[in-house]
Amino acid sequence: LYWQTVNAGVEDVADSILALSQVFRMLLSNGDRYVKVSHEFLLIEKYLELQKMRFGERLSFAVNLQESIAGIVIPKLLIEPFVENSVVHGIKEMEGPCSIIVSGALNNDRLIFTINDTGGGMTEEETEAVLRGQDDEAHRQRMGRYAVKNILDRLEIMYPGDYVLDIKSKKGEGTNVTMSIPAYGIPQDMKGKQRYE
Repeated sequence: LYWQTVNAGVEDVADSILALSQVFRMLLSNGDRYVKVSHEFLLIEKYLELQKMRFGERLSFAVNLQESIAGIVIPKLLIEPFVENSVVHGIKEMEGPCSIIVSGALNNDRLIFTINDTGGGMTEEETEAVLRGQDDEAHRQRMGRYAVKNILDRLEIMYPGDYVLDIKSKKGEGTNVTMSIPAYGIPQDMKGKQRYE
């Protein structure tokens, strides 16, 4: 499809197809459950590039990753769902432009991931319900049907009692997500026969 659109001179469609194929390839990750932080952030960057083609000037974004944590292994799709929620729900509810900033850094032997957007935001009640995993259908539609609860469940399995997931949001102003997990990577007994390259 990519080369057909290139040959037809439809360059913007060709770019979209190429970006989409890259996102699909990275989502599959050879079937692995764990990936390097650099892989997750590359997936996020490709996903946002694809959405930029869709939303144009309405979307601006930055993806910042501290190089020292690039090789640390984390559960796959630990951060991307929050970015997806920023796009799907944040931009959709805003008439004007929206910015998304995704960062990953090391702080006192902790991995700190942040996703900040200037999208539609949530009320305090909606935010608390999402964090409790007791969100109703309306909230699940806003934050992804099972995405947040799934992430909370996986965090508890991988890092029992040793993680922080904080969501701060204000209606009409945006949402800030902060996640903190140990920087040691995946516990040895969790690794099994997973590949990391």
